[in-house]
Amino acid sequence: AAEHAGASPALASAVTAVFGVAVLVLAPMVARLQRRIGPAALIAGGALCASAGCAVAAASARPLVVVPATALLGAAWAAMHSTLQTWATEVVPHARSAAVSLFACALFAGSALATMLGGGPADHGHFTAIFAVTTALALPLGFLGTFSRARWDRGGPRR
Repeated sequence: AAEHAGASPALASAVTAVFGVAVLVLAPMVARLQRRIGPAALIAGGALCASAGCAVAAASARPLVVVPATALLGAAWAAMHSTLQTWATEVVPHARSAAVSLFACALFAGSALATMLGGGPADHGHFTAIFAVTTALALPLGFLGTFSRARWDRGGPRR
């Protein structure tokens, strides 16, 4: 998206690197926050960061605009993915390897599906539409994850 907006490949790559830096910086904070605010709140916060980051990127793909969007997406990954992955190890302790395998399968299948569906629009430079759709999808994903985790924490269906 940044290259399509006129950035050089090197600058677009630097913008992408912000995602990795954000994950590395924020992951330790997420671990501390989980003890304070709980995993359901982290999932909700991650979904809000994802939605906000995608909304910012939908507004403009210029590098100076996309840098904070990329940082928000890194924050979303650190909060949501880490929390959901940890939860996958706790849901069914007697079948931990199967649960983690299903989690990984869902992650990779979802990524593949998103790439398949977004590839054509990306080839044609329709990044505003791509980010608008992902903005809308992040909210129900976050709601489902937050609701499910909060219910599980209260002793929901697992007992």
